[in-house]
Amino acid sequence: MSAEQPKIEQSNNEAELSLLFEQQYDNPEIVDIDQQKLEIVDLQPPQPKTEVPMVMVPGWAATPEVLRENAIILAKLGRRVILPNSPHGLEIEKTTGRNYPLAELRKTAALLQSIEHKQLNEVDAVSHSEAGIFLTIAALENSDKFRNLVLVSPAGLTGKDSFSRLASGFSHDIAGQTVKALLHEPNHLGKIGTAFWEAMKAIASDPKKTWEEVMAMVNYQIPELLAELKQQGHGISIIHGAQDKAFPMERVQQMVNSGLVDGFISVKGSHNELYLNPQPITEWVDHLLDAMEKKTPK
Repeated sequence: MSAEQPKIEQSNNEAELSLLFEQQYDNPEIVDIDQQKLEIVDLQPPQPKTEVPMVMVPGWAATPEVLRENAIILAKLGRRVILPNSPHGLEIEKTTGRNYPLAELRKTAALLQSIEHKQLNEVDAVSHSEAGIFLTIAALENSDKFRNLVLVSPAGLTGKDSFSRLASGFSHDIAGQTVKALLHEPNHLGKIGTAFWEAMKAIASDPKKTWEEVMAMVNYQIPELLAELKQQGHGISIIHGAQDKAFPMERVQQMVNSGLVDGFISVKGSHNELYLNPQPITEWVDHLLDAMEKKTPK
């Protein structure tokens, strides 16, 4: 559905909160897990609006730096926000009986290790792009750890795909958002540059794993997993850009019915609208989490 922007109350201490959360963002905890480094950003608001914290996981070849504005907005709204920084996840042995892509299981491991290290009993979670796949896997395999999910422009919901179609879609999407920024929204150029630089670093750090992650987005679909999560009582909502060329809206709508999700919000914009235009999209994330929390059995 498409709807008016939810009304969000703003803090009277905007400057102080901004400084606090920027400092927390710039000082992630570095955890050693089986001789592998995992960075964890943890934004802790002075007055949390809910006892259940949230994890926020960036998409393909991205890091928490790309979602900095989004996370700080959510923290200002009273949510404790945890972001693991592990672009290719953690090395693991594939132990599950399901046919999950190993590339996604590595990222699932990093997400779950972050939750375990922070000693969190339960979390809400928000994903972007490819992260929709491994967040769904994590929630299904560890159902008691997750409450409600918001998937923003998720992978895994377009039906049968191909590398050429996905590559073309991403290329057109990025080209379109860049031209739009040059002509009409110059403030987006810095965000596009940050995302590009973070992606180049992630790709260069392990090209083989990067390729495996791309092919997971091409080949793996999550509707059946979402259906299982829904049956287990989890809240699930989707936010998707009407002009998303990486994962076109019409293909996603063919795969998602009302029985699969609690909410489906159509927003104006491209695949990366989450970080290009963070305020309205992030306010929708907060609104959907509030709505699903009210429906969650006590």
